[in-house]
Amino acid sequence: MPQPTLARARFRDRSPYRQTSGKTHDNNSTITTSNNNTSQSLNRDSAKRRKAPKDSDDSLLDNALELKRELTEVEIVSNEEKLESYLKECLTECSRQRLRAIHMSMRRLGNVESRISLKDLHQAFQENSVKLSNRVFNLITETFVDHLGIDYEMLHRSMMRAQLLTRRDSVEAMLTQNNEDSRPESPREERDADYLHRLEEQLVLDQSFFDLEELQKSFQEKDKNNSGRISKEEVYRSCSDVHIPLYGALLKNLVTHCDGGQPDTVNWHEFVSYLDKSQKSAISKHPEMAALPERAKLKQMASPLDLMDPEKKSRIVKTLLKKVSESRVNVFAANTDLAEQETEKASPKTENESKTDDVAVSIENETSSNAQEMASESKKRESDLEETIVEMDQPTDLTMDETSLQNDAENANQTDTLADSYVTLRIKGKDVTLRKPAGYNVENASVDLPPEHLEIDWVYGYRGNDCRSNLYVLSNGEIAYFTASIAILYDRDAHSQRHYQEHTERIKSMAVHSDGVTIATGQVDSKAESSSEAHVRIWRADTLDTLHVLGIGLFEKSVMCLSFPKVKRSPTPPMSETDDVKLFNPEDQLVAIDNGPEKNITVWDVSSGEMVGKETLEAEVICDVEFNPKYPDTFVTIGKEHIAWWKVNGETNSLELTQQPLFDNYMKAKFVVCLTHNSKGDLITGDSNGTVYMWADGRNKITNFIKHAHDGPVFSLLLHKNVLLTGGRDSVVRSWQCGKTMEPLQTCEIPKTDGGIRTLVAHRNSLLMGTTTNAILSGEMSPHDPTPLEKMKLDEIPITQGHYGDCRGLTVTGDGKQRGHFLTTALDGISCVFSAEKHEPVWKLVMKGTPFHTVDASPMGNLLAFGTKDGHLLILNILEDHSFQEQYRHRITKEKVTCVKIAPDTNMVAAGCADKTVCIYRKQIKDDGMVLWELQGKCRGHHGSISSIDWSTEMSDDSYFLRTSSVAPEQLFWKVKSLEKIENVEDIQHICWASNLCTLDLSTVGLWSSTQADEGEVNAVDVNPAKTLVAMGDSSGYVSLFKYPSCRQGAFSHTYKAHQSVHALRFVGDGKHLVSLGGADSCIIQWKIV
Repeated sequence: MPQPTLARARFRDRSPYRQTSGKTHDNNSTITTSNNNTSQSLNRDSAKRRKAPKDSDDSLLDNALELKRELTEVEIVSNEEKLESYLKECLTECSRQRLRAIHMSMRRLGNVESRISLKDLHQAFQENSVKLSNRVFNLITETFVDHLGIDYEMLHRSMMRAQLLTRRDSVEAMLTQNNEDSRPESPREERDADYLHRLEEQLVLDQSFFDLEELQKSFQEKDKNNSGRISKEEVYRSCSDVHIPLYGALLKNLVTHCDGGQPDTVNWHEFVSYLDKSQKSAISKHPEMAALPERAKLKQMASPLDLMDPEKKSRIVKTLLKKVSESRVNVFAANTDLAEQETEKASPKTENESKTDDVAVSIENETSSNAQEMASESKKRESDLEETIVEMDQPTDLTMDETSLQNDAENANQTDTLADSYVTLRIKGKDVTLRKPAGYNVENASVDLPPEHLEIDWVYGYRGNDCRSNLYVLSNGEIAYFTASIAILYDRDAHSQRHYQEHTERIKSMAVHSDGVTIATGQVDSKAESSSEAHVRIWRADTLDTLHVLGIGLFEKSVMCLSFPKVKRSPTPPMSETDDVKLFNPEDQLVAIDNGPEKNITVWDVSSGEMVGKETLEAEVICDVEFNPKYPDTFVTIGKEHIAWWKVNGETNSLELTQQPLFDNYMKAKFVVCLTHNSKGDLITGDSNGTVYMWADGRNKITNFIKHAHDGPVFSLLLHKNVLLTGGRDSVVRSWQCGKTMEPLQTCEIPKTDGGIRTLVAHRNSLLMGTTTNAILSGEMSPHDPTPLEKMKLDEIPITQGHYGDCRGLTVTGDGKQRGHFLTTALDGISCVFSAEKHEPVWKLVMKGTPFHTVDASPMGNLLAFGTKDGHLLILNILEDHSFQEQYRHRITKEKVTCVKIAPDTNMVAAGCADKTVCIYRKQIKDDGMVLWELQGKCRGHHGSISSIDWSTEMSDDSYFLRTSSVAPEQLFWKVKSLEKIENVEDIQHICWASNLCTLDLSTVGLWSSTQADEGEVNAVDVNPAKTLVAMGDSSGYVSLFKYPSCRQGAFSHTYKAHQSVHALRFVGDGKHLVSLGGADSCIIQWKIV
């Protein structure tokens, strides 16, 4: 029967799926092709038969066999497709890992000819818990059987193709990835034309104008080498300084387009050329835009006052205004009412700024008359004031006509108000004008240190998302773990924490000595600070004193793994008087692995701080390392397609690779993820296939295994007495009876929202579970040794809870039952509520796929507003049982929502966006009680991304007011009802604000002159309820505490480094605590004010 064998040989070359224009081939096309080929072959054979001699029996026999073979081939195609359709239904819930496991079982039970009997095939599917009907087995036999048995290699490929048809999530993701066609890059000319069109379209839409002359001057100043290239940051800064109306994705793409293949610098000549061409094209198509440059020059007329020192400028203006006021006071006193009426009709900002400029022009050119020629008719009163100031040293003619006196009175009053209501300061090289609040007196402000200072009270979170072996129990019962750059020692009985804070960067690994007191922690290398290199710190848990610092300058990227021998410390023999060299104690060994390009492995003597040996690993990824308790000088490393046995030679100070694994017929996984040893020296490993292997007595051969211990990778292993506990990515803890059969016992499943089980640790009668969502859960184990998970329930309150994504949003709730609570959000879609008084999590909300960027809560905490990184605004109503009702979800901007704030009456929400706008939403309640949120309008006028928003406490003139700041930096005020920007200072001078979150304000301007603000960016500011302290968080990770108000330069502060970057901070409750968020380090720190 050679025919079926030939047919199968053809199908062995078929791939599981073929790609054509992003789609897999239809099975019918295969049949059609095969039929066509068969027809062509039959025609050829007929022709051959006609030419062959009639008595050629051998030729006729060959032709008949060939015809039968081709017909059989067509039949097998049909049978195989029918089989795949049946297998599709059976494999709907079967993963590709399960298919590989079936494949390995068939290999183990089959023969050397890749064939397997029907009985053994049944056993292979039963071992892997896959059920097939008798009809499917019959089809398998009909399709793949020959005289040697069933071809299991062909069967496996058919199963793989059938599994692709199931459209499981993993299959869909793989097909999507494989079907992505690379888009050809468009020609340079097309891209140039596209950018010019988009620039022109923006100019016409915004009716704006590029001040190319000022922009070119700014670029020339920054191009000190005259190379024609400057950095991208300098381009962005210059565009912002000159107020070029170009921002967002268009600006970023244009800058990238002009980099010429050098990602760090930009050809600014080319950049200016694009702006110039687009502007000329826009003016040619829209002639009315030709007047925009002239209008811009009139509005931004250069003033000599701008070139003066701020103090000198202020002194000159005050002197001039005082003389004008004294000479006119007796004349226009009777006409004050009329002047005030005309003042109300005018636009305060435009007139005030213009009058101040004209005063300066008069000082420099006393005989100038150009101002009247260039100004429009609406500027006539300004020129009158100019002429008055020029002649102020001459005797005043008191017989001036009444209209002139009224104009002089109006101008003098408005200019005097301008000088008294504004303060101009220089912040980060730019002049910033701020309005004076009521009662502002800079002379009474203090620059001294505040009497209060900060201490770390509590740290929330745990680094389990990307770290292993990160949870330990010390000899005194404390639980040791870490997050960010802080190692935490938690006393569960006293519900208290102690903190080791000597690290300068984020901690990546931890190990505890067998004495239960000595701890080793390894940190990552800092990208920003060259002084913060990767190293290992050896310290004592009882005193928090550092014993040794190891490996500075040796580790390249981070200390990935650490391990001490898991044996009791043996007594050190007394040294004789003749001994001058300390004996090497194997129990004091520490193995450390670097995560650099070369995986260097080093062994240290922690008693002396000296390195014992060093070797380089040949592995792409290292997951963990551990010493063998039976052989203290032997340890094992695991990782991606890697497992190796090593021996430490204390005499020669070297490391020796002793063994490599022998898998034989066992399936080798891509990753060996976790490991542990029992007291007999047996190694137990868990891999990415969900399999647990046992390697007896320090040897490299598998002696026992647990297949499909978990649905997915095994993350953690724990030997508890005579029971093996395993934790996996599937959020399940399973127990197994140690023995030859490794019988399964009980299981315990944690909520899917808590992620996978990263670490398992026994603490007295409790089982501690560190999860991949950076939480530590606990549950009481059964006192019966064989069944530790029997009836185990998780504790309602986790030991700690945190985020695994960038922490960005922070708000507090001040009234009712939630007083003293604060809420955090992160890009991982998790919102956590904590109690500052009880130091514990209260509840959490998980919305997977929603990248929360900012949050605010109503005073009672029942209304939450979220802003997301992808530009969505989300408003939720929180019920008593902590469930929620979604009231609003909509994308309000193409960029991220940077801040949100709920109005005091909870009927409005303001959302600040990265596109420099503030969106106002108002709540509407329908007759049926349904709540709707509608856009009232947008506030436009900022020159940078909105950083913070404050609402007024009460309404005035039937409207709330807003105070907003941006990263420019700048501060603006708005009337919410009309969405108008407030220019008249008197309208807002006596307003009380519900919060003090604006990063730039005159009462906190002293913060901007600090060293922290100069070296980094001011990301967050808050004032305590007593209004005696102001806290600042910056991009360098510092939290600073100033006296409030802090409106003078040179103010001193208490400064603390705890984060990689501080993204938010708030005073909580009555102001006794301060909470800060660390952004990428996912750390939440609660500070106590003492």
